[in-house]
Amino acid sequence: MIRCFLGNIIGSGIFISPKGVLEHSGSVGLALVVWVLGGCIAALGSLCYAELGVTIPKSGGDYSYVTEIFGGLMGFLLLWSAVLIMYPTTLAVIALTFSSYVLQPVFPNCVPPYMATRMLSATCLRKWLLLTEPSPVFGFIPQI
Repeated sequence: MIRCFLGNIIGSGIFISPKGVLEHSGSVGLALVVWVLGGCIAALGSLCYAELGVTIPKSGGDYSYVTEIFGGLMGFLLLWSAVLIMYPTTLAVIALTFSSYVLQPVFPNCVPPYMATRMLSATCLRKWLLLTEPSPVFGFIPQI
């Protein structure tokens, strides 16, 4: 369950953190070492998840694994936490990151304004919601 929380939050952070890693490491070589170590840890996590998939050959992903290992209550709680916390916050972080990068060329000498970043993020999320809205006629509106 903690892997789900951390994976969604840290997974989106890769688009924000390269500048911070380079600033705090002090050298390009050390920054590359940190990124390689982070990549190795991510690869180990992927291998563990692949082993779970082979060990518990059920459809349903995280829900199936948590239900099989910890029981129905934990699987139920995982689904609710995913729907109410993990997926919305992941989308918000991705939208904020996207809007920050899109607005950076418009404001080259300063940080993009707070409201501009938030408004573009809200617009992106609204567009995504409209594109993925269920339609009774077409199933799902085609994603562009």
